[in-house]
Amino acid sequence: MLMLRFCPLEQILSEFYPQMYRINEILQYEDGKWPSALPLSFEYINRDGIYLIEAGSALYLYVSSNSPPDLLQDLFDCPYQNIDEHSFRVYDNPFSEKVHAFVRHVTALKFYLGPVIIVKEESPIREVVVRRLVDDRTESTHSYVEFLQHIKREINN
Repeated sequence: MLMLRFCPLEQILSEFYPQMYRINEILQYEDGKWPSALPLSFEYINRDGIYLIEAGSALYLYVSSNSPPDLLQDLFDCPYQNIDEHSFRVYDNPFSEKVHAFVRHVTALKFYLGPVIIVKEESPIREVVVRRLVDDRTESTHSYVEFLQHIKREINN
């Protein structure tokens, strides 16, 4: 409840509808230009992607198992198998510096933000990220768009 009272509107909205960005190609963007948010669906997550998911007071870095080894080396200073899921440091290379600058950009107006949570593809906490992909639907739930349409129908009736 404190979040609703004290946090900026953007942070509250992202708690319910996060923003997801693919950062593999971040070096292609000019200074001050950043990747666009992707739809929150697993179909936009590639097997070779690294994704930043900004979800209110949490920030996830989802790392696919087939991510390019050179990007992993630049970002984590190690191969995929050795990634420390509790450490997200800046290394002295353009990719690492640009990713950290993007993290600062995304979180600039946040009231409160915990540490960046690194989630490897086979990690037990992967489900936390998958649940944030609200555009996906399952047999027992609606997608976000279907949910909004359902609410609209209920209000109109």
